[in-house]
Amino acid sequence: MPSSLSGGFDFQIQLSISALQKVLQAVYKSGMIPNFLSRELSILGEQYQVDIYLDEPKVDFAYDPSLSNLITFKQPLILRREAVFEEYSGNFRFTTELYKTSKTIEGSQVDFITLDFSSATPENIQLDLPVDTLLQGLIKAWISSVLVTQIMHIPVSPSIPQDGPMKIGYWNFKEFYDPEFSPPQNYVGYYQHNFLSFFINTFPGEMPLPDAVQLFLYYTPQSTLNPSPYNPDYAISLPADMIYKAINEIINAMNLPSAVPGHSDVFLNSINMSLQDGRIHFSGNLTYIVSGPIEAEFDFEGNCGLYISGDRLEISSPHLDVDPPWWIDLLNLFPFIGQIFIGMIQRAVEEATSNISFGVDIPNLTFFVSDIAVTTGTPPSTPAVKFTNSGSIAIFSTGLVVHGSMGIFVNEVEIKKPRYITAHKDTMEFHRDFCVYGKKIKHKLQFINEEHAWSQGYNGCGYCCPDYDRIASGDLAFWIKAPGYTEGEEVTLEFDIQGELLEQSGRRGSTSPISQHLSKQDIINEDGDYGTFIGYDDLMSGKWQFTIKSGSWSINFTCSVIGDRRRHIQLIIGQDKYETIMISGKK
Repeated sequence: MPSSLSGGFDFQIQLSISALQKVLQAVYKSGMIPNFLSRELSILGEQYQVDIYLDEPKVDFAYDPSLSNLITFKQPLILRREAVFEEYSGNFRFTTELYKTSKTIEGSQVDFITLDFSSATPENIQLDLPVDTLLQGLIKAWISSVLVTQIMHIPVSPSIPQDGPMKIGYWNFKEFYDPEFSPPQNYVGYYQHNFLSFFINTFPGEMPLPDAVQLFLYYTPQSTLNPSPYNPDYAISLPADMIYKAINEIINAMNLPSAVPGHSDVFLNSINMSLQDGRIHFSGNLTYIVSGPIEAEFDFEGNCGLYISGDRLEISSPHLDVDPPWWIDLLNLFPFIGQIFIGMIQRAVEEATSNISFGVDIPNLTFFVSDIAVTTGTPPSTPAVKFTNSGSIAIFSTGLVVHGSMGIFVNEVEIKKPRYITAHKDTMEFHRDFCVYGKKIKHKLQFINEEHAWSQGYNGCGYCCPDYDRIASGDLAFWIKAPGYTEGEEVTLEFDIQGELLEQSGRRGSTSPISQHLSKQDIINEDGDYGTFIGYDDLMSGKWQFTIKSGSWSINFTCSVIGDRRRHIQLIIGQDKYETIMISGKK
């Protein structure tokens, strides 16, 4: 009869929410879940460059007593429109369902637990972001178009047929647990623990999910007394009937009575094992040939705990009661019994877990694990998730529970994070993120970019932001073009240039008005363009107004002079606009 430890199934695997979170983080760090989106969006006839920075995703189990396998996917985000100095923080989330699928890998059929992002439609996505409804709709459609291509699979067992009986269920221990099982009292706060249960049979046929589960994936919250609690990522139940079956098969194959391997003078006549009281109990009968016809037959019994150290199963706190004649050499006898016992349990656990494996499969990125006790399957690739059994094995009358931890090995891509400008609120000076002086600021403010800080009256650091240092003087360079000439022709044009400072922001440089008449000669290039260069050095940084005339053409415009930088402005005769084509260091 199947054990209640596995809800009536052959196995129950409990996976913690933190373990599932580790898998998602690995997928995010590998670049399969995007960390940055950028696009021009048209809103009410205006074009906006919108950048979205996506942080590590999070998952949680949607509470549902009917076990409808709902899971909530949530990802924090930052939305920016740098041109207008706007930034908003929030998140998006959607609820989807896990279901079972199958595929053939290297000739073996593998059952997958599938998290399908195709349910992330604009209608199902909830966006918590303080922007208008129109922009929200555009962003939902944008995120949906990216996510619907992603489907994540968690392979569970290569031994289960496609139409097999595997069930999936979520259990919140506060609501669903076996009242006959009580975790140790030092597991304070275990009621807060959420986990995912996989119920697996190795034979065909459907079975209903159990009404309650026994919690064996314990949880210890962090506290002052326990700042670094050990919480396993997963636990596998090995029901007692499977353990007993494996042990009986081993005992029958021994053809008792038989000599203990390596010790022809010791014969094992019988041995029995049972699981109870948190220990494995064993008893049996031995014959010890002392010399010639002299032999002694006696009974033994004992108990012990179990733990995993590295790749080995070890016994802990062993206790052995033996009643042999006084002249038997006990120091030679005890190791025999220990070798027989530990070998049996090792083989029983290995056989019971030989068909269980874990892994993750995502389009263009697949990694499998075959590291639970002794398992078979596809070997890990890079990146990989490695499951490692460790610590004490919990022993119940209904079976054994093996705990383990999960390690993440991933080829990480660069995660694009929003860049900020840091300003000192007292000195009114701002710094770029690499600046050694900016890192020392205690009372800091943050701006989206340099133009944002500069527009609010803050001055750029002379070390990291000399192009925004109002103290320094700046240069202007006008590149004036006139189309419609013949290549190679020599052309002379007359220019009247008037300029005046409207708003001073620096502390040095010329503030004198500019009034100049120029005659500039140039040879027409192959495109038929006339071009001439006019420059003004060491102007006071701030806002300047210019009027430039040539013949019947004139243009009036304002532009900013930036400290310690040369602004290159292009003007085209016949057009009424100017364009900044470059801001470079002063020459």
